Amino acid sequence: MNDPISYHYKALELIKHWSSLLQIIETLIMVSIIFIVALAKNEYNKKSRRSLFLASLFTILSIIIGLNVLGTLPWVTQSLPQLAITYSDVYQYPNYIGIPIWILAFAQHLMSVLGMCCLIYFVFSSLNNQKPTKMT
Repeated sequence: MNDPISYHYKALELIKHWSSLLQIIETLIMVSIIFIVALAKNEYNKKSRRSLFLASLFTILSIIIGLNVLGTLPWVTQSLPQLAITYSDVYQYPNYIGIPIWILAFAQHLMSVLGMCCLIYFVFSSLNNQKPTKMT
């Protein structure tokens, strides 16, 4: 495994696993947002609705960017011998339209974190806006 190509191939596998894990988490976030919207019986204030919308938007963007990361990997793996000579780092590898993998991975992470933060804000803001129930 002293061959640079095998190191690059292993790094690409790790990127694939991490991006796939993020895709699963983001899909679960979208399912939870759908359940919140579908099963919610109370009205949310404007800030809560906006944070839920932003959570959906950022999560969808992260999923789309993550699909681009995963879609880039077969092309990169196929071109690995030529790319390993040109680039010293797998994150510098471009996708099929010239965007480096590091930009795609960073954008996926950023959108994912923003989506999670907006969802957390929604949950806490909607909990604070609930009226207390009368105990009998």
